[in-house]
Amino acid sequence: MMRFGLSVASVAAVLVLGQFGPYEPNAKQLELRQAVIEADSPQKAGQAFEKFFKSVAPQDTSWLSILKTDTNISIALQAAWHQKIVATPNWSKSSERGWFLTPNDAQRFFGFLEGRTGSTIPEWWQSESSFPDLRLLSDWEGEEFESLPKSCSPWEFRIESSITAEKVDDGIKLASDNSSIIIPGKLLTQLDDKDGLDQCKIYFIEGRAFVAFFSDFGDPGPLICLDVKSNKVLWTSEMWALGKMEGGASGGWATRLELQSSKHRSNEIVIWGAGNFGNYVEAFDVETGKADFRFSTNYWHAWNGE
Repeated sequence: MMRFGLSVASVAAVLVLGQFGPYEPNAKQLELRQAVIEADSPQKAGQAFEKFFKSVAPQDTSWLSILKTDTNISIALQAAWHQKIVATPNWSKSSERGWFLTPNDAQRFFGFLEGRTGSTIPEWWQSESSFPDLRLLSDWEGEEFESLPKSCSPWEFRIESSITAEKVDDGIKLASDNSSIIIPGKLLTQLDDKDGLDQCKIYFIEGRAFVAFFSDFGDPGPLICLDVKSNKVLWTSEMWALGKMEGGASGGWATRLELQSSKHRSNEIVIWGAGNFGNYVEAFDVETGKADFRFSTNYWHAWNGE
Protein backbone atom coordinates (compact mmCIF):
# COMPACT_ATOMS: atom_id res chain seq x y z
CA MET A 1 0.00 0.00 0.00
CA MET A 2 1.28 3.47 -0.85
CA ARG A 3 1.66 6.00 1.93
CA PHE A 4 -0.77 8.88 2.02
CA GLY A 5 -0.38 12.13 3.95
CA LEU A 6 -3.54 14.21 3.51
CA SER A 7 -7.23 13.44 3.72
CA VAL A 8 -9.33 13.47 0.56
CA ALA A 9 -10.92 16.74 1.66
CA SER A 10 -7.51 18.30 2.28
CA VAL A 11 -6.26 17.23 -1.12
CA ALA A 12 -9.34 18.71 -2.76
CA ALA A 13 -8.65 21.99 -0.99
CA VAL A 14 -5.03 21.99 -2.11
CA LEU A 15 -5.99 21.34 -5.72
CA VAL A 16 -8.70 23.99 -5.71
CA LEU A 17 -6.69 26.69 -3.97
CA GLY A 18 -3.22 25.76 -5.19
CA GLN A 19 -0.93 27.83 -7.35
CA PHE A 20 -2.10 26.21 -10.58
CA GLY A 21 -5.56 27.75 -10.47
CA PRO A 22 -9.11 26.66 -9.69
CA TYR A 23 -8.99 23.07 -10.89
CA GLU A 24 -11.59 21.37 -8.76
CA PRO A 25 -11.46 17.56 -8.72
CA ASN A 26 -14.74 15.77 -9.05
CA ALA A 27 -15.84 12.95 -6.77
CA LYS A 28 -14.85 10.29 -9.30
CA GLN A 29 -11.30 11.62 -9.61
CA LEU A 30 -10.91 11.67 -5.84
CA GLU A 31 -12.18 8.10 -5.72
CA LEU A 32 -9.71 7.01 -8.41
CA ARG A 33 -6.86 8.73 -6.59
CA GLN A 34 -7.75 6.90 -3.42
CA ALA A 35 -7.70 3.61 -5.33
CA VAL A 36 -4.09 4.37 -6.31
CA ILE A 37 -3.21 5.02 -2.67
CA GLU A 38 -4.80 1.80 -1.48
CA ALA A 39 -3.33 -0.46 -4.18
CA ASP A 40 -1.51 -3.30 -2.47
CA SER A 41 0.00 -5.01 -5.52
CA PRO A 42 1.74 -3.87 -8.71
CA GLN A 43 -1.16 -5.12 -10.81
CA LYS A 44 -3.72 -3.15 -8.81
CA ALA A 45 -1.51 -0.06 -8.81
CA GLY A 46 -1.04 -0.20 -12.58
CA GLN A 47 -4.74 -0.57 -13.21
CA ALA A 48 -5.55 2.21 -10.73
CA PHE A 49 -3.07 4.62 -12.33
CA GLU A 50 -4.44 3.83 -15.77
CA LYS A 51 -7.99 4.68 -14.71
CA PHE A 52 -6.84 7.74 -12.76
CA PHE A 53 -4.76 9.26 -15.54
CA LYS A 54 -7.35 8.47 -18.20
CA SER A 55 -9.84 10.39 -16.08
CA VAL A 56 -7.56 13.35 -15.40
CA ALA A 57 -5.11 13.93 -18.24
CA PRO A 58 -7.46 13.92 -21.25
CA GLN A 59 -9.42 16.83 -19.76
CA ASP A 60 -6.48 19.13 -19.10
CA THR A 61 -2.79 18.22 -18.91
CA SER A 62 -2.43 20.96 -16.28
CA TRP A 63 -3.80 18.33 -13.91
CA LEU A 64 -0.53 16.46 -14.23
CA SER A 65 1.38 19.55 -13.07
CA ILE A 66 -0.90 19.67 -10.04
CA LEU A 67 -0.38 15.98 -9.33
CA LYS A 68 3.40 16.50 -9.40
CA THR A 69 2.93 18.44 -6.14
CA ASP A 70 0.94 15.61 -4.56
CA THR A 71 1.96 14.68 -1.02
CA ASN A 72 2.14 11.07 -2.16
CA ILE A 73 5.55 10.69 -3.83
CA SER A 74 4.45 7.72 -5.92
CA ILE A 75 1.64 9.74 -7.52
CA ALA A 76 3.93 12.72 -8.04
CA LEU A 77 6.56 10.62 -9.84
CA GLN A 78 4.10 8.81 -12.10
CA ALA A 79 2.43 12.13 -12.94
CA ALA A 80 5.79 13.68 -13.88
CA TRP A 81 6.62 10.71 -16.08
CA HIS A 82 3.18 10.67 -17.65
CA GLN A 83 3.36 14.39 -18.37
CA LYS A 84 6.61 13.93 -20.30
CA ILE A 85 5.25 10.93 -22.17
CA VAL A 86 1.96 12.57 -23.12
CA ALA A 87 3.81 15.67 -24.35
CA THR A 88 6.07 13.63 -26.64
CA PRO A 89 4.80 13.58 -30.26
CA ASN A 90 3.78 10.07 -31.32
CA TRP A 91 5.22 8.87 -28.04
CA SER A 92 3.39 5.54 -27.99
CA LYS A 93 5.11 4.53 -31.26
CA SER A 94 8.50 6.08 -30.59
CA SER A 95 10.23 2.86 -29.56
CA GLU A 96 9.68 -0.82 -30.13
CA ARG A 97 10.06 -1.63 -26.45
CA GLY A 98 9.18 1.60 -24.67
CA TRP A 99 9.28 5.36 -24.95
CA PHE A 100 11.76 7.95 -26.01
CA LEU A 101 12.27 11.30 -24.32
CA THR A 102 14.42 14.07 -25.70
CA PRO A 103 17.64 14.61 -23.70
CA ASN A 104 16.22 17.84 -22.25
CA ASP A 105 12.95 16.20 -21.18
CA ALA A 106 14.85 13.26 -19.73
CA GLN A 107 17.09 15.53 -17.66
CA ARG A 108 14.11 17.50 -16.39
CA PHE A 109 12.46 14.29 -15.31
CA PHE A 110 15.63 13.04 -13.62
CA GLY A 111 15.95 16.35 -11.77
CA PHE A 112 12.35 16.13 -10.60
CA LEU A 113 12.81 12.53 -9.48
CA GLU A 114 15.90 13.36 -7.44
CA GLY A 115 14.24 16.41 -5.94
CA ARG A 116 11.09 14.60 -4.81
CA THR A 117 12.84 11.48 -3.51
CA GLY A 118 16.00 13.01 -2.07
CA SER A 119 17.97 10.23 -3.78
CA THR A 120 20.78 10.23 -6.31
CA ILE A 121 20.05 8.45 -9.59
CA PRO A 122 22.80 5.97 -10.53
CA GLU A 123 24.55 6.94 -13.74
CA TRP A 124 23.69 3.62 -15.42
CA TRP A 125 19.97 4.12 -14.67
CA GLN A 126 19.84 7.28 -16.74
CA SER A 127 22.45 6.42 -19.33
CA GLU A 128 21.50 6.21 -22.98
CA SER A 129 22.26 2.49 -22.98
CA SER A 130 19.32 1.84 -20.68
CA PHE A 131 17.12 4.92 -20.51
CA PRO A 132 15.02 6.63 -21.68
CA ASP A 133 14.38 4.59 -24.83
CA LEU A 134 14.51 1.34 -22.83
CA ARG A 135 16.43 -0.67 -25.39
CA LEU A 136 17.79 -4.05 -24.36
CA LEU A 137 20.33 -3.82 -21.56
CA SER A 138 22.41 -6.93 -22.16
CA ASP A 139 25.51 -4.90 -23.08
CA TRP A 140 25.95 -3.40 -19.62
CA GLU A 141 29.43 -3.50 -18.18
CA GLY A 142 30.30 -4.06 -14.54
CA GLU A 143 27.41 -6.37 -13.67
CA GLU A 144 28.94 -9.79 -13.23
CA PHE A 145 26.99 -12.62 -11.60
CA GLU A 146 28.13 -16.15 -10.88
CA SER A 147 26.20 -19.30 -10.03
CA LEU A 148 26.37 -20.64 -6.50
CA PRO A 149 28.97 -23.36 -5.93
CA LYS A 150 27.62 -26.87 -6.49
CA SER A 151 28.13 -27.48 -2.77
CA CYS A 152 25.21 -25.09 -2.12
CA SER A 153 22.74 -27.48 -3.75
CA PRO A 154 19.74 -27.80 -3.80
CA TRP A 155 19.52 -24.01 -3.93
CA GLU A 156 20.37 -22.32 -7.21
CA PHE A 157 20.67 -18.62 -7.89
CA ARG A 158 23.33 -16.21 -9.08
CA ILE A 159 25.26 -13.76 -6.92
CA GLU A 160 27.61 -10.87 -7.60
CA SER A 161 31.15 -11.98 -8.36
CA SER A 162 32.38 -9.94 -5.38
CA ILE A 163 30.31 -12.06 -2.97
CA THR A 164 31.39 -15.49 -1.77
CA ALA A 165 28.93 -18.24 -0.86
CA GLU A 166 29.16 -21.43 1.13
CA LYS A 167 26.62 -23.91 2.44
CA VAL A 168 26.23 -24.07 6.20
CA ASP A 169 23.95 -26.08 8.47
CA ASP A 170 21.31 -23.35 8.61
CA GLY A 171 21.38 -22.25 4.98
CA ILE A 172 23.83 -20.33 2.82
CA LYS A 173 26.45 -17.92 4.07
CA LEU A 174 27.04 -14.90 1.84
CA ALA A 175 30.10 -12.76 2.53
CA SER A 176 31.75 -9.61 1.25
CA ASP A 177 35.19 -8.34 2.26
CA ASN A 178 33.98 -6.99 5.62
CA SER A 179 30.60 -8.54 6.42
CA SER A 180 28.66 -11.78 6.12
CA ILE A 181 25.15 -13.10 6.64
CA ILE A 182 23.45 -16.48 6.70
CA ILE A 183 20.22 -16.76 4.73
CA PRO A 184 18.06 -19.45 6.38
CA GLY A 185 17.50 -22.59 4.34
CA LYS A 186 13.76 -22.46 5.04
CA LEU A 187 13.56 -19.03 3.44
CA LEU A 188 15.61 -20.13 0.43
CA THR A 189 13.30 -23.09 -0.09
CA GLN A 190 10.33 -20.73 -0.15
CA LEU A 191 12.08 -18.61 -2.76
CA ASP A 192 12.65 -21.68 -4.93
CA ASP A 193 8.90 -21.76 -5.48
CA LYS A 194 8.98 -18.32 -7.14
CA ASP A 195 9.74 -18.69 -10.84
CA GLY A 196 12.55 -16.65 -12.35
CA LEU A 197 14.01 -15.09 -9.18
CA ASP A 198 17.48 -16.35 -9.98
CA GLN A 199 19.64 -13.34 -9.14
CA CYS A 200 20.63 -11.96 -5.76
CA LYS A 201 22.23 -8.72 -4.60
CA ILE A 202 23.24 -7.91 -1.05
CA TYR A 203 23.90 -4.60 0.69
CA PHE A 204 25.41 -4.24 4.17
CA ILE A 205 24.77 -1.13 6.24
CA GLU A 206 24.94 -0.41 9.97
CA GLY A 207 24.68 -3.97 11.20
CA ARG A 208 22.02 -5.03 8.73
CA ALA A 209 22.04 -6.93 5.48
CA PHE A 210 19.52 -6.19 2.76
CA VAL A 211 19.17 -9.07 0.31
CA ALA A 212 17.22 -8.60 -2.91
CA PHE A 213 16.13 -11.42 -5.21
CA PHE A 214 15.13 -10.41 -8.73
CA SER A 215 14.61 -11.71 -12.24
CA ASP A 216 15.71 -10.93 -15.79
CA PHE A 217 12.27 -9.62 -16.67
CA GLY A 218 11.90 -7.27 -13.72
CA ASP A 219 9.26 -9.38 -11.98
CA PRO A 220 8.34 -8.63 -8.35
CA GLY A 221 10.73 -10.16 -5.84
CA PRO A 222 11.50 -10.16 -2.11
CA LEU A 223 13.69 -7.68 -0.26
CA ILE A 224 14.89 -9.30 2.96
CA CYS A 225 16.39 -7.43 5.92
CA LEU A 226 18.52 -9.46 8.34
CA ASP A 227 20.44 -8.64 11.49
CA VAL A 228 24.12 -9.33 10.81
CA LYS A 229 24.99 -10.45 14.36
CA SER A 230 22.09 -12.83 14.94
CA ASN A 231 21.22 -13.69 11.29
CA LYS A 232 17.62 -13.05 12.31
CA VAL A 233 15.21 -12.06 9.57
CA LEU A 234 13.87 -8.66 10.66
CA TRP A 235 11.38 -8.20 7.84
CA THR A 236 10.58 -9.22 4.28
CA SER A 237 8.91 -6.90 1.77
CA GLU A 238 8.00 -7.23 -1.88
CA MET A 239 9.73 -5.18 -4.54
CA TRP A 240 7.15 -4.46 -7.22
CA ALA A 241 9.84 -3.84 -9.85
CA LEU A 242 8.05 -3.79 -13.25
CA GLY A 243 5.10 -5.93 -12.22
CA LYS A 244 4.36 -9.44 -13.34
CA MET A 245 4.55 -9.66 -17.12
CA GLU A 246 2.30 -12.18 -18.83
CA GLY A 247 3.56 -14.25 -21.72
CA GLY A 248 7.11 -14.36 -23.03
CA ALA A 249 9.70 -11.96 -24.37
CA SER A 250 12.14 -12.01 -27.23
CA GLY A 251 15.73 -10.88 -27.36
CA GLY A 252 18.50 -11.03 -24.77
CA TRP A 253 17.78 -10.70 -21.07
CA ALA A 254 18.06 -7.24 -19.62
CA THR A 255 18.31 -6.61 -15.93
CA ARG A 256 20.16 -4.57 -13.36
CA LEU A 257 19.55 -3.64 -9.75
CA GLU A 258 21.31 -1.39 -7.25
CA LEU A 259 20.64 -0.89 -3.55
CA GLN A 260 21.67 2.32 -1.83
CA SER A 261 20.99 4.11 1.42
CA SER A 262 19.12 7.38 1.05
CA LYS A 263 21.38 10.42 1.28
CA HIS A 264 18.64 12.56 2.82
CA ARG A 265 16.59 10.02 4.77
CA SER A 266 18.66 7.99 7.22
CA ASN A 267 15.87 5.45 7.73
CA GLU A 268 15.39 4.60 4.06
CA ILE A 269 16.91 2.18 1.57
CA VAL A 270 16.39 2.83 -2.14
CA ILE A 271 16.22 0.21 -4.90
CA TRP A 272 17.09 1.27 -8.45
CA GLY A 273 16.31 -1.33 -11.07
CA ALA A 274 15.77 -2.07 -14.74
CA GLY A 275 14.45 -4.99 -16.73
CA ASN A 276 13.38 -5.94 -20.21
CA PHE A 277 10.35 -3.65 -20.10
CA GLY A 278 11.48 -0.50 -18.30
CA ASN A 279 13.11 1.11 -15.29
CA TYR A 280 11.89 1.39 -11.72
CA VAL A 281 12.79 2.79 -8.30
CA GLU A 282 11.27 2.10 -4.90
CA ALA A 283 12.19 2.92 -1.32
CA PHE A 284 11.61 1.10 1.95
CA ASP A 285 11.69 2.09 5.60
CA VAL A 286 14.78 0.49 7.15
CA GLU A 287 13.03 -0.28 10.44
CA THR A 288 9.69 -1.62 9.21
CA GLY A 289 10.13 -2.60 5.57
CA LYS A 290 7.11 -0.50 4.54
CA ALA A 291 7.30 1.01 1.07
CA ASP A 292 7.84 4.78 1.13
CA PHE A 293 7.35 5.24 -2.61
CA ARG A 294 7.42 3.34 -5.89
CA PHE A 295 7.86 4.35 -9.54
CA SER A 296 7.85 2.35 -12.76
CA THR A 297 8.15 3.53 -16.36
CA ASN A 298 5.72 0.80 -17.48
CA TYR A 299 3.10 1.54 -14.78
CA TRP A 300 3.68 -2.03 -13.44
CA HIS A 301 1.79 -3.63 -16.30
CA ALA A 302 1.41 -3.64 -20.05
CA TRP A 303 -0.49 -0.34 -20.31
CA ASN A 304 1.45 1.95 -22.63
CA GLY A 305 -0.20 5.17 -21.43
CA GLU A 306 -2.77 5.53 -24.20
